[in-house]
Amino acid sequence: MRICVFQSAFTQPNQIEEYSPSQDPSNFTDQHTFEHVWVNKDKAKEQIDEAIAKNHDFYFNFMWGQHEDNVAGIEACKYFESFNLPSIGQRTAVLERTKNDFYEDARRLGYPRVPGPSISNDTSAPKYPLFVKPASSCGSMFISPKSRCRNREELVECLARLDQELAPGRAEAALSKTTEARAPTVVVDEIPIPADLVVQEYVSGWDHSVVVIEVGDSPIALNPERYIYPSGFKPYEDFLTFEIKFHKETRVELLKYEDDPVLFEKLQEVAIQAWNANRMAGQSWGNVDIRVPKPGHGEPVALEVNPMPAVFLPPPQDWEDVAVRASFPGGSPALINTLIASHNLRRQARESISKSVGDVYSNLSARYDDMVHSANYQFSTCFDIAIPGILKSGGTVLDLGSGTGLFGRALVQKSQQETPPESESDSGSDSEAQSKVLGSNLKSSRGCTVTGIELSKGMAEICQKTGVYDEVHVGPAQSVIHTLKPFDHIVSFSVLYFLTPEDFTMTMVRAFKLARKSLIVALDEIPDSYINKLTEMGPPHSHMCGHNHLPIMEKMFCDPPPTGWKLISKHRQWGWRSPVAGSEVYVTLYSFERSV
Repeated sequence: MRICVFQSAFTQPNQIEEYSPSQDPSNFTDQHTFEHVWVNKDKAKEQIDEAIAKNHDFYFNFMWGQHEDNVAGIEACKYFESFNLPSIGQRTAVLERTKNDFYEDARRLGYPRVPGPSISNDTSAPKYPLFVKPASSCGSMFISPKSRCRNREELVECLARLDQELAPGRAEAALSKTTEARAPTVVVDEIPIPADLVVQEYVSGWDHSVVVIEVGDSPIALNPERYIYPSGFKPYEDFLTFEIKFHKETRVELLKYEDDPVLFEKLQEVAIQAWNANRMAGQSWGNVDIRVPKPGHGEPVALEVNPMPAVFLPPPQDWEDVAVRASFPGGSPALINTLIASHNLRRQARESISKSVGDVYSNLSARYDDMVHSANYQFSTCFDIAIPGILKSGGTVLDLGSGTGLFGRALVQKSQQETPPESESDSGSDSEAQSKVLGSNLKSSRGCTVTGIELSKGMAEICQKTGVYDEVHVGPAQSVIHTLKPFDHIVSFSVLYFLTPEDFTMTMVRAFKLARKSLIVALDEIPDSYINKLTEMGPPHSHMCGHNHLPIMEKMFCDPPPTGWKLISKHRQWGWRSPVAGSEVYVTLYSFERSV
């Protein structure tokens, strides 16, 4: 294969540059050819476009920058993901997660054990010592001996130091205008703590790391590694700072199973728990930092989940490559092929799930309209909000998830009410012919044409017979939309919850690119009760599980909207009741218009 490797380029001084050698898979296999593309944060789109134009077979994405870093990362990854090309490596959804996100999810799930919050549930008084660190940095950056605070005075001093050291990064993040304000999320000892910091229980222990590799859709934990500290370091008393982590004497060694089978297996178990808690499915790989207290002083504690392990490093650098050589069958060459094959399997699995969902709806297609018009569904209000703007400006309309054509028919009916058709034709009681006349009237009187994308063949056939839609493309919306040209208006009503978060993000990116006038999307707030019930029932019901994409919509596309767009309205209402699970589902309608 011809594989393109995206790397973050350092263009300004960076604390970690000296200790961040480039990851180069070509040093570990002769089966593939690799081309490295060094991406600058301010030129990412042009450089990615240029690389994609060379039509590589596969892509490795090693770009890692956070919003506050002056290297390519989150925004560049988001842009690359919009092309839906075969790749492994960094994903925006994981790269944007902070340590606080991980800790909150782990505490909610009850696993793995993570450092306790700075304030217990039953008192507002903190329990010192506390540990302070940035919520999104890597490589122990900004961690110093003063990060451990034994009292309020030391906490104030530590926060003041970090406020000064993080100021350039905070200014960099503010330039992108994509991050939320750093409003205090917690108050510790009467001190407001910025949202981009972690203040938590200090955990004494020996540092370990476990690499996790996704084989197919199964995360596999490799041989745990144990840190070997430089001379003078006191385990269980001292802790890893930036200087200690990158000290020339600091290294890792592999644990031997026979030396402590219980600890060996416990570390692997904690690593998989942390992988799941941090929502790493589809990330390809990662490594989990774990601190092990003195024997008899508690269980191992997960400190962090890193989405990119330090593998494929040039000699003499040797971090996670140690575990790969020792415990991944076939070593690094096999790892490269496994990452590629696993991605392809997940891609095929998504297509298989799409087919299963389509089959369910095909079986329901004959009675779908009756179901929607029952007391279990309420879509008309969303249609009423979307239609006036479309009829006012006219033009081409793309209906993502058109179903049996409910929106197109509502559009025709509203147009007919405002501008009665000149002729009812001689169609008599032939409803199909009558619909074609109405569709023709919509085109002639309003200048509107409607195109649909529908996953279900059965639903698409009914939609096409309405005569309202010029064309109905059959297939997954996230795949078909990339094959289409621009439309004046794009609409979608309560169908995108079947997409994975990654596919939803990609589809929205493409929709904003394609729409010339407006984009109107109704998203379902899928409750956990719905997912749990369908999962419990098994196939085919479990195929219908979906995702609540509102957090992604709000964070990525609303605050602020993409350049050139404005969010003109947001409407929330009761949407539907699952006839199978009995769950109530609310819907939020987002209406965007072009501002330029």
